[in-house]
Amino acid sequence: MREKQLGNERRNGRRAVFPQRLFQPLTTDRRLYLRQPFHEEEARDLHARPAPKPQHGALQQCAGDRRGAIQEARRTVFPIHGAAVGQILKVYGMHRITDMYGPIPYKNFVPASDVPFTPQDEIYDIFFNELDEATAILNAYIKANPGAKPLAAYDKVYAGDFNKWIKFANSLKLRLAIRIVYANPEKAKSKGEEAIKAGVFTSNEDNALIQVDGSSTVNPLYMISHTYNDTRLGATMESYLKGYK
Repeated sequence: MREKQLGNERRNGRRAVFPQRLFQPLTTDRRLYLRQPFHEEEARDLHARPAPKPQHGALQQCAGDRRGAIQEARRTVFPIHGAAVGQILKVYGMHRITDMYGPIPYKNFVPASDVPFTPQDEIYDIFFNELDEATAILNAYIKANPGAKPLAAYDKVYAGDFNKWIKFANSLKLRLAIRIVYANPEKAKSKGEEAIKAGVFTSNEDNALIQVDGSSTVNPLYMISHTYNDTRLGATMESYLKGYK
C-alpha cells in the first residue's frame, strides 16, 4: 500500500526542476575557488594557481553546447527575450559544473577547438554579468510589452511569466554571492545586496517547478521505478530492514 501511494505521488506530484534548497552549503573541495580557506595564505594561493592545460572531453562539450545554443539563438530569428531565459538556465547549469570541477573551458568558447580553461573566479564574474544582462533584457521587454507572455506555450516552469524568471535569476545571483563569501567577501556582499534589492524568492510559490500529470509529463523517477520495471530491492537494504541474522 505504501509503495502504491509513493508511486502515485511520484506520478502526480510536483517535480522540482531546480532544488528548493537554493542556497546550498559551500563546497569543501581544496581545489575550488568557493571553499572556505583554512588560512589567508591559502586563500591567496587559490587565485595564483594555474588552470589546467586545454583538453577535449565531455566537459568542454557540455560547456560548448550551452554557450553555443545561446549564441546561435541570438544570431537567428529566435527572440532575444527567449535567449535571455536560456542564458539564466545556462548559468544555473554551468555554475554547478564549475562548483564540482573548478576551472572549466567557459570564456571565449569555440566548439571543436582547444579552449583554455577559465579560472573559477573569472567564471563567476561572467556568471554575474550574464545574469545582469538577462534580467535587463527581460525587464526591458516587460516594460515595452506589459502582460505579454510570448513563451507561455513552451515554458513549463513559469508559463512564460518573465517577472518570475527575473526573480529566479536574482535568487541565483544571491546563491552565487553566498558561494564566494570566503573567497571574496567584498564582492559577495555587493552582489548579494544587488540581488536582494532587485527581488529574490520569498516563498515556496516562487519555486521553479514542473507540474507532472502522469501522461504528457511524467516524473523521471516514476518512469525509472515503474515503467522500466527493472528496479528491485537490493540484498543490503533487505538486510537493514529485516535485521541481520
